[in-house]
Amino acid sequence: MDGSALLKASLILAFCIAKETLGQDVASLQQCAANLACSLDYQHIFKSQLDNLSNSLMNEILKERVSMNTDMVPMMRDLDILKYNTSNQIDGMVRHIGTIDAELAHDREYLGNLTRGLYILNNEFHAEQVVRYQDVHKLVTELDGVKHNIAVLKNSLNQLLGLPENYTDPALHYCPEKDAVILELQHNLTKLNSQYLIADTASNNAQAIMFLLQKQVVDLKGNVAILTNELDMKNKIITSLQIQLQNAKNNQGRHVSVESCNASLGMESGNIQDSAITASDVHQGYTASAARLNNKSGWYTSEKAQSQDWLQIDLGQPQYVTIVATQGAPCCEVMVTNYTLQYSQDNIVWKDYEEHCQIKLFSGNSDQTSVVAHTLSDPIFSRFIRFVVKDFKKDGSSNYVGMRVELFGCTV
Repeated sequence: MDGSALLKASLILAFCIAKETLGQDVASLQQCAANLACSLDYQHIFKSQLDNLSNSLMNEILKERVSMNTDMVPMMRDLDILKYNTSNQIDGMVRHIGTIDAELAHDREYLGNLTRGLYILNNEFHAEQVVRYQDVHKLVTELDGVKHNIAVLKNSLNQLLGLPENYTDPALHYCPEKDAVILELQHNLTKLNSQYLIADTASNNAQAIMFLLQKQVVDLKGNVAILTNELDMKNKIITSLQIQLQNAKNNQGRHVSVESCNASLGMESGNIQDSAITASDVHQGYTASAARLNNKSGWYTSEKAQSQDWLQIDLGQPQYVTIVATQGAPCCEVMVTNYTLQYSQDNIVWKDYEEHCQIKLFSGNSDQTSVVAHTLSDPIFSRFIRFVVKDFKKDGSSNYVGMRVELFGCTV
């Protein structure tokens, strides 16, 4: 209500009171009240209050929209990055599967050709073997004939000399008149001996060829077994990649927040079983299962100057890993100073964890007790996790690799 309307209403009210005081009748007082009611502009007052309330409500709505847009921008950016990374991973897996399929097709073709060649060679070998056996049989038959002819000639010679049958005295003195016959018999005997030697050599050659063919058959069977094993391994790799591709498709567009996915996955608590923790090398009495955060024993390797060691954890099922934490071994200034991460779905095909298309090198520990944690910009979704040692502290007297670890994340 503005000032003029308020003044007008006050004057009318005072006038009505004055009339009542002066003893006016009821009709005059009613008329006075009506004039007072008409002097109040209720519609104007209500509209003004409604406008004020509407303006206040619109301001609140605008503030909420601005606040909501401010909160949504980083979330949408993270979602776009996740979609981009997932799409790249899927494209890479599809290309990799295509390459393996091409290699597998080539191997299958080569294996088919090798099998056909082995079949043909085996048939040729059997055919050659039959021919060689026939030749050997023929040569043996001819050799028996030659031996028989030699015996007959010897008996004939003994008859000519008037000696008993089958007599073989090398010191015999032949009669001069029989020299021509003896020379002819000796010539025939030498010829038959040569034929025998030729037949024996051919038999030996046939056996050598048979042994060579048998060795070739054995070698070809060995090559077939090797190719079959390689084929089985590639089939396993393809199956693994297909599983990873399906998991990537299932989780495409799924946004994992570190704030809501940062629970301990069970190294320190013991929820991860000892049998699920393995390593490339262990020192006697310091097993891989002791590589738990704040464990009093810790994991140690044997003494060495350089390391290509790793510590592996099986989570039992694919889980999100958002944070990794490491700690030095409890004793003797043993600690890992740099490491990388690898992950796998099947413990066969392993991938390096990358940031900005490069393998991420994580800084490790510089003392025995401090815990160094790293938040993964792109969470890992996998079953098997490996800490791959890149460098460790060497003090010149006892060089051991050792560490304690924990994983943080959540189950899907």
